[in-house]
Amino acid sequence: MINIQNKKKVGDFVNFGLYYEKAISDKKIKKSELARKIGITRQTLSTNIEKWKAGREPNIKTIKKYLEPLGIDIKKFLKNM
Repeated sequence: MINIQNKKKVGDFVNFGLYYEKAISDKKIKKSELARKIGITRQTLSTNIEKWKAGREPNIKTIKKYLEPLGIDIKKFLKNM
């Protein structure tokens, strides 16, 4: 599991865009491969990450959809928020 204790925070919340970008890097997966697993284009994935980094947070359904292909359990993720 990705350690979110040292991640940049926005207010009292971990910024999902920064967290997700780090998770991709830690898992050593290409964005194109990840996008395919999610069912979107690489450009859409990159655009969403940039939106999240800018402060627009995804809903729970989207978080789950994006975490599952990385093997990150949403319950553990939310517990550590």
